[in-house]
Amino acid sequence: MIIYDTDSQPIPMYVVFIPCERSDKQPLTDFVKKQLIKGPKTGYIVYFQAVRWILTNTEELVENLESVPLLYGINRKPEKVSYVSMIFDRTHLAEQEKAPIAAPIIVDVIVDNATFKLRIIDDDGDLGVLKAFEKND
Repeated sequence: MIIYDTDSQPIPMYVVFIPCERSDKQPLTDFVKKQLIKGPKTGYIVYFQAVRWILTNTEELVENLESVPLLYGINRKPEKVSYVSMIFDRTHLAEQEKAPIAAPIIVDVIVDNATFKLRIIDDDGDLGVLKAFEKND
């Protein structure tokens, strides 16, 4: 799953990536709530905008994602959550120096009037470099 904002720009600069699997075709709202109720799930802040250089239709792909509205963080910022597959290149991980990261924070996420806790952490490079994402409706 990814949490993202498209109000300020059509391709989000960063997304919050929450690793999970969707095995059945339940409605997206039910799936999101089911994942978050297990919480606090960990969400990784991932630089997303560079994927536009690889996927030239990124704006169109993001625009056409099935999404559920949610409120994020202390300010209850309106954002969206979608289910996608993220493809990371981990080729050069052993060669890279790990960047220091801040301590995780716990934020509130409100989906369909239900409040959940989400643990947010900066990606320290362990995921690799985002190369693509695929729609999974």
